[in-house]
Amino acid sequence: MKRKKLSICLITSTIFTKDFPARPEIIEVFGELFSSFGHNIIWVSPAYNRKIEKIEYNNITIFLIPYNEHKNTIRNSISFINHNIKKRRKIKDIIQEYEIDLIYSRINIVNGLIGSNLSKKYKIPFTYHMLFPKPIVCMDKDKNSLKSKIKCIFARLIQTHILKSATLILPLNSFLKEYLHNKGYNKLKMYSFTVGINPLTFVPQPKNELLLNKLQIKSSFVFMYVGKMSEDRQLNSIIRAFAEVKERKNKIKLIMVGDGDNRSSLEALSKSLNLEEHIIFTGEVPYNDIPSYISIADIGLAPIPPIELFKMSSPLKSLEYMGMGIPLIGNKEIYTMNADISASNGGMLVNYSVESFAKAMINLMNDEQLMSEMGENGRDWVKKNRSYQNIAKALEEQFYKLIDSKN
Repeated sequence: MKRKKLSICLITSTIFTKDFPARPEIIEVFGELFSSFGHNIIWVSPAYNRKIEKIEYNNITIFLIPYNEHKNTIRNSISFINHNIKKRRKIKDIIQEYEIDLIYSRINIVNGLIGSNLSKKYKIPFTYHMLFPKPIVCMDKDKNSLKSKIKCIFARLIQTHILKSATLILPLNSFLKEYLHNKGYNKLKMYSFTVGINPLTFVPQPKNELLLNKLQIKSSFVFMYVGKMSEDRQLNSIIRAFAEVKERKNKIKLIMVGDGDNRSSLEALSKSLNLEEHIIFTGEVPYNDIPSYISIADIGLAPIPPIELFKMSSPLKSLEYMGMGIPLIGNKEIYTMNADISASNGGMLVNYSVESFAKAMINLMNDEQLMSEMGENGRDWVKKNRSYQNIAKALEEQFYKLIDSKN
């Protein structure tokens, strides 16, 4: 029997830009695949604009809701409230105009609250994609301040309400699913919606000659980090590990792909260690250009500090390296990374420390056969286990179950 095509309202919290319209799993699963399956996808995203705009992207409709940040606390609070009022009103209109079958919200608890409320009002299923065991506001640097403690209490209460009211909870991985189960949530109400790769985009390819020439690294052995450069990523460790490797190897480079509030500090550290000619910071790179950058790497680096925020995360960078046949070095304290690298044999697992990463970097770069084997292993495993095509099909089936149970 032919199944009806779904109308899905997707509430995102990523500020929309043409280079990076949403997180990769949203771009791939909802922006590409669900649309190709024939489903009608309506995004609602914040954007730095003056009024609500309607645009088309890959055959889907996106409504951009004005959101402006201010240094002044009062003005910023007013902007935040106005943004969410406009967003809720627009979603109400969307539900009726597009005959929405299902609401999807990701990580943001305000979006989750809006989705939960409108789900109840219009009697349609609501799914909540959860990435961390705690609300983000509970991870503040100043979490011991009274203000942060109060924010965290309210955030926890809101998240609990969202999880209880959600028709389906989508934890990021099996570890987070088990965590939620231990907190009393029914496993039958959960389905792991994890990150993956597009195996047609992240595919082994020759080193991009234009980038090699642009970065002047044609004859160098290249280590690469791809990701955020925020303070909580603690990337000083990888700079110091590279410094130790540089003492023993000459023609090597470290390419740091990405941007963040800690980039200037990392550049200053590189300069203080006399490595400014050997470490290259590219700045933010459009999502579609990431494969070209990874192509020039010999070894991918995936250092993730084993703090509470990240232990249950599912690092995307490790899958992207493996998808392109690049061996990687990651740390074993991150549950999903440990499981993925162990299952695939697509890289090395080490303890999270400068010494461990430096030793692994030297050992792996000295073993070309092992690098080649790990690259092939990782590519094969990711294609079979983390293809967005398979992830999207499995998620689609979960959504159909919700719709069928409603009827």
